[in-house]
Amino acid sequence: MGPETIITFIKHNGIDIKKTEIQEIVKKYNESQLFLTTKATKEAVTFLSKENSLVQFQVGKKYSTNSICDSNCWFTFDIEKRTDKSVWIKDGKNIIRRKIDIWDGVESIKPHGTYSMATILRATDLKILKNN
Repeated sequence: MGPETIITFIKHNGIDIKKTEIQEIVKKYNESQLFLTTKATKEAVTFLSKENSLVQFQVGKKYSTNSICDSNCWFTFDIEKRTDKSVWIKDGKNIIRRKIDIWDGVESIKPHGTYSMATILRATDLKILKNN
């Protein structure tokens, strides 16, 4: 994953950033002989969002995250509507409202409710699709 992919990911999250800053992050990961994975991209977006702006959920976009108990189990949610404090997500047929929390400059929600092993969906969990 190179700078162009990261730029696409960052643009989907509405962050204004210089290409040189992205290249520095890519260089850091390449020098440490790590592949720049989706996780590293999310870390880069989180780091850069602290300097630039809040990463927010966007209406009409799909977001995916995996289960805390089973990494092979993935949940995908559509953002139907939002306000400053809440988002409405579509999970199958149901549309439910969830309170937005901010953590490390990124909006997050608990789509299945609050409990000890609750799934957390972050605005950096954008699912990049051709039609998204």
